[in-house]
Amino acid sequence: MRIVNVILAILISLACGLLALEGGLRLLGRGPQETINRFDPITGWSKIPGASSRRSTSEFDVRYEINALGLRESHTLSYAKPAGTYRVLCLGDSFTLGYTVDERDLFVDQLRRSWLSEGRAVDVINAGTEGWSTDQEVAWYLSEGVKYQPDLVLIFPYENDLYWNGQSKYRRFPKPRFGADGTLDPAPLVDPGPAPWSERSAIGMLFKGTPKDPSGVLEVPFEDTKFSLSAGKKDEAPVVKKPGFLPREWAAMMVTPPDFMLEAIARTRGALTHLRDQCAKTGTQLVMVPIPSKAAVQHGAGESLKAVVCLRETRWHPDQAVRTFMTAANDLRIKAFDPTADLRAVARTPQRELGTTGEPELPEPELYFARDWHFNPRGNLEFARFIHDRLDVAQIGLPPATGALASFTPGPPPPRSKTWMLLFGGLWVGLTALYYGNYRDEPKWQPPLKVFGMLAVIFTLFMGIKAAMGLVPPAIAPKLVILFVCGVLGFVLYTLGRRIGTIAELTKAFVLRGHWYLMPLLVVLLSIGSLLVVAASSPIAAPFIYTLF
Repeated sequence: MRIVNVILAILISLACGLLALEGGLRLLGRGPQETINRFDPITGWSKIPGASSRRSTSEFDVRYEINALGLRESHTLSYAKPAGTYRVLCLGDSFTLGYTVDERDLFVDQLRRSWLSEGRAVDVINAGTEGWSTDQEVAWYLSEGVKYQPDLVLIFPYENDLYWNGQSKYRRFPKPRFGADGTLDPAPLVDPGPAPWSERSAIGMLFKGTPKDPSGVLEVPFEDTKFSLSAGKKDEAPVVKKPGFLPREWAAMMVTPPDFMLEAIARTRGALTHLRDQCAKTGTQLVMVPIPSKAAVQHGAGESLKAVVCLRETRWHPDQAVRTFMTAANDLRIKAFDPTADLRAVARTPQRELGTTGEPELPEPELYFARDWHFNPRGNLEFARFIHDRLDVAQIGLPPATGALASFTPGPPPPRSKTWMLLFGGLWVGLTALYYGNYRDEPKWQPPLKVFGMLAVIFTLFMGIKAAMGLVPPAIAPKLVILFVCGVLGFVLYTLGRRIGTIAELTKAFVLRGHWYLMPLLVVLLSIGSLLVVAASSPIAAPFIYTLF
């Protein structure tokens, strides 16, 4: 029995350590992201009705609210179309879902508000879902979308759709595919079950590292790489003729597609053919607006992409995916509008303050986030403006405006979060009050200054570290977190010095006696005591530890 108790004591001690590490990583923002998706036998995955989630990065902080119909919106509450209403259904992926922006900043919601402000009885439904490709959007329309009785279907494909339209699986989830003839593959989609523990825990994600690109790697012949251009030049060392490597989904940018992309493009056409035919049966208008990549629009983004693409410049182009979609739409006689030139013109034209003259030019507007490839609020606004204006010119059947046309004027930048200021102020007041209560003999003017200085150092370091982590490539960030944690633990062990032996002896005594039920309490008390010892021994660590308590 004693052996069992000893084993329990060891296991509980390890569990306490792992729980502490898990909690610390989650506090650092390195925990798994909440999901709003679930397995779906029709599309592979879909949004969970009634789900809510928050996604926060160094660039955006967005909350998703999914209604009872599985849509990210609050105004569509049933399949029934109100009498006298023109209904628009939007199909797309994370751009359409609004992966990076609040709902009111999303181009779908801006279109709805603009049409309503013009006195048009237009209802807009957002069916965008993270990670979907064209075939999944069409499959959803066949099973769910038709129930909304739309008058107009807008589909917004993105460049990576082309590759994934040729695949039957994305990561661990199955997905539907259409044949080149427009028929849906008959193979049923099987639920892959719950995610592995490595994707549901911060520790698992930390040691798993950044997941590999799910599309795999394409090996490019040396003759097609940009490195071959310098081969054979005089006064240069011979070039080793090694192939280049490219994510397979990037093959959508290749001017001459490889064989697997030819099949994927044919399947893309098949999915669009099926959607076109279904819309024609119900008298529904169909319009395609492909979303251009950041490299095709934003100044400097193309150069950044060029630096990492191994291909010769004649072998690829950032506009190629949109061109492929536009060619397919033209061949299939689907009305389509290419926004690339319009967005590029906006993104590369310096602005002036409030349209005044004589003012210095402001930087060119950013339409995409700096690190993320999705539209930011300004990009959503300009995309909504393009769709609004182009649909009006095309006269596809939208109700006429009875009021002034929407202006789509960029609003002021969102206010900066003041959470850190409130936290700083609260800690300053609270800690100053404690300081006065414990050190009554000190001059009254000293405690506020001392506490302010201590907090200023702590906040500066933490905010600096957070900003630096935002600039680090995702592949390196987990390694830096590990180094940081090891560095902190090493510093604590160094400061404790000989006391480590005492801690080890005490822990050993509790374990050997089988006091497993006391191990959580012992771990907590030893952790607090060790931190207080470190605080008393190190003036560098003291402000952080005392602020923690």
